[in-house]
Amino acid sequence: MKNFLWLLLLATSSMVQGKQISLLDENYNQSLKQIQIGQKITFSDVAMDHLGTVNLKVVAQKVFADDAKIVINTDKGVVEASPPLNQYFSGQIEGMIGSHVFFGILEGGKIEGVVTTDEGSKYALNWQQSNEFKLISQNIKSMASKDNRWFNPVDYIEIPSDQVQANKVQSSNKTAQGNTAYYIKLAVETDFEFYNIFGNSTDTVNYIAGLIGYISSIYTDEIDTSILVGNTSIWSTSSDPWIATNTECALYEVGKYWNDNNLGVDRALTHFISGKSSLSGIAWVGVLCNAGFLVDLSQSSCDGSNMSNYAGAISNYGGNYGVSSGLSGTFNPNNPQVIWDSVVVSHELGHNFNSPHTHCYEDIGGNSNPVDECNNSQAGQPGCYTGAQSLPGPSGQGSGTIMSYCHLLSPGLSNISLTLGTGHPFGTAPIRVPNRMRSHVDATALSNPLCIVPLSNLIIFEDGFEGT
Repeated sequence: MKNFLWLLLLATSSMVQGKQISLLDENYNQSLKQIQIGQKITFSDVAMDHLGTVNLKVVAQKVFADDAKIVINTDKGVVEASPPLNQYFSGQIEGMIGSHVFFGILEGGKIEGVVTTDEGSKYALNWQQSNEFKLISQNIKSMASKDNRWFNPVDYIEIPSDQVQANKVQSSNKTAQGNTAYYIKLAVETDFEFYNIFGNSTDTVNYIAGLIGYISSIYTDEIDTSILVGNTSIWSTSSDPWIATNTECALYEVGKYWNDNNLGVDRALTHFISGKSSLSGIAWVGVLCNAGFLVDLSQSSCDGSNMSNYAGAISNYGGNYGVSSGLSGTFNPNNPQVIWDSVVVSHELGHNFNSPHTHCYEDIGGNSNPVDECNNSQAGQPGCYTGAQSLPGPSGQGSGTIMSYCHLLSPGLSNISLTLGTGHPFGTAPIRVPNRMRSHVDATALSNPLCIVPLSNLIIFEDGFEGT
């Protein structure tokens, strides 16, 4: 797997050297203070449960944008805070080709993260003490029972045809650089229900940072586009502005709210992370850096009864938005939902990056076949599979990908690998998925270079650790 090394622009333009840190070292916290974003780190002597003592070869990862603000909406007013001084790392277990590890060392010293092994097993990291971790496996059966939270045939919406011209990528004399690494800013909106999962703003923000940081490590590896957390809105009061009980209406509600109140917030996308169990997930497709646009709700069920800011049938409800709800995330070993939540959000963001579902890839990327045949619920829509449903590979061994519905087939979530498709051995040309998403990034970078920014403007990078 290809990882990218992030390095700060130093006055000397010299490369930051690699470093080895042992968690058994009593002074390892002092070593952490000297780490720079982008530095190669080998964490040695990591006792990882049944995997034994391993080394983690990782890169220090940037998670928050430099200008990110935490906006906490309380009963007494709005409070602004700076992002936490956490440190995040992504990479792999040394000698385990195909493994992936992401973890954060929080301000208070707590360590939390996720691990995927070479055979696709997924675990939440639960720090015990010193160098010792337990690997908490995901409860596949309980997760499969919640599939309807977000996987449904209408979880992405096309830009209305009468708004396409105003929002389409404009031509440019510049040439797309397919090997250019980019970064985008992702603004995050939340609700009181999500805050209530954690009970305080610190843990809420830490979870958002870990969740988006983990997803960013996947997007960085596969489409050379890193996702940095920008402005983040937290609601510690039940008087939040979100009343939608329908997922589609929630998308319109948050879209209009941000179009009306947050035009000055620099971001390529805004994602609404909700703790409401009554909603699922939905996103506009292909909307990186899009401005708000008009949407006609006359044929929908959305009106003043289920939208706090309903402004008539036609208004500025659309834009660069997505919704992921029903999240119950925590790194607590009694409720290890981080893998599930990661798939939910990375899936909906994938729609924002212009990907349909993998069963709707007929005639995309020069291939007449879908990537997989896991679902036929969109039969009749252009490019979507219509036949009998089947997995593209062995059952329960991760033959599906993030943008697939393969988890709906038995045995469930174990059918999903946390990849967009790069190097994936199952399905018909799964590389088409990250290729399509990357093409959307390239096209948008040409039309809006202040929104999709080359990573070299922020940091220097080089090829990171490869599997050995």
